[in-house]
Amino acid sequence: MLALQLRRVGDILMTTPALRALKARFPQAEVTYVCDGAYSPVLRAHECVDTLVPYRSGSGLREHLRLVATLRQREFDLALDFESSAVTAMLAAGSGASRRIGFGQRHGYA
Repeated sequence: MLALQLRRVGDILMTTPALRALKARFPQAEVTYVCDGAYSPVLRAHECVDTLVPYRSGSGLREHLRLVATLRQREFDLALDFESSAVTAMLAAGSGASRRIGFGQRHGYA
């Protein structure tokens, strides 16, 4: 399972109850969380996050494509886009996850 919330430490913290609920329902699920590297210490020791992937704000196209390739290799079955920005929508779609969930329909989510 891929979780995306790149910025805003408060918003990142607000995703943790959802992660706890998902882990309680699907204890075998492995959660990979992508957030800005500056905020990664907030989640580093979180019991529901198995892998933390740092995102570099302001990175160029090459770095984005590298991150998409890294995510695609992990073969996610679900991407949770908590931020629903253009960047997180691109990462969720690029991850190859068979199901993508986000807020609203701005970026083609259900």
